[in-house]
Amino acid sequence: MLNEALRAGYNYFVDTLGMQPAQLTPPLPAVLDEPECVSVSTLLKTALNAIIVGKKPRTQSTYTSYHNIFKNWLIENGLNNKPADNFSVLDFQEYIIFKASLGHSNKSINSHLSYFKSAFEKGAKLLKIKNNPTEAVDFLPEHESNMFKEFTAQELQRIAATLRAYNPLYYLYTMFTAHMYIRPYHTARLKVNDLNFEAGLLSLSYLTTKNNTVAKVELLPEVRKVLLQLGYDKIPGNYYIFGAGFKPSATIYESLSNRHAELWRELVIEGLGIDKKMYGLKHTSSSYYVSENDHIDAAWLQGQMQHSSLAETEAYIGKRRVKKINKAAKRIKY
Repeated sequence: MLNEALRAGYNYFVDTLGMQPAQLTPPLPAVLDEPECVSVSTLLKTALNAIIVGKKPRTQSTYTSYHNIFKNWLIENGLNNKPADNFSVLDFQEYIIFKASLGHSNKSINSHLSYFKSAFEKGAKLLKIKNNPTEAVDFLPEHESNMFKEFTAQELQRIAATLRAYNPLYYLYTMFTAHMYIRPYHTARLKVNDLNFEAGLLSLSYLTTKNNTVAKVELLPEVRKVLLQLGYDKIPGNYYIFGAGFKPSATIYESLSNRHAELWRELVIEGLGIDKKMYGLKHTSSSYYVSENDHIDAAWLQGQMQHSSLAETEAYIGKRRVKKINKAAKRIKY
């Protein structure tokens, strides 16, 4: 453009053609936008789509389940849109701690870890991202633990008496695991309006269930009785059933499941010399229900334990006869 203007008689000092400088200045190249950061959720979705290709339906279902559990955890912790490049080893380690807090076995946790090691590696390769937060995370030892050790009747009586004397609300907290089969992490997220005393039901949202569904389970008489004795039918529905000090609270106490574990070690493992985890209450209760009743209501047990399939429940039942039972079913004394 400038050369054409000079040939036409344009003078730099005297603009005889009346041209404006802006017309002579070559346009600046457009500034390209910075490429958007790939979120950790996008990376893992990309990886899942690639990994399940050609796999058997059961394997596809397993991997998709792992992905969805992790995705819900990311959303709940505000990490869903975090750039994959910045998703750290410590971030992923928090997920492993979360899995352990649910009472899952080391073998189960290692299965998740194995998948995500592959998923982060595949996603990073496809999207040309260098970061893999799982590389420095070691597999957990799969030796026999005391996580699922059952309690004797005498141990249950001693524990119940000790916890009631220390704090009736903490005792109530453990009853949700002993009678309702609910994991401590999920119990800490229950609200008062999840309780339906008249219908005898407890509502569980996808944030408080094992298989990420909305469900209703029976509010068993043992738990219902204590809740009413402590006046939970008069507490605002938006309150969490358990907060700091295990008291009802308008705000969630994120560290409650960790606090519970500290107390259990102090009062039960060290105080009473019973070296068994609280999660053993769930295993003891389900085992007792199966062994002490002549007939097992498999559908009821599946619903109470929040199992996604009857096959998962049948692992507890074995070859015992399955039949509807009445409300007088035998359950543990706790």
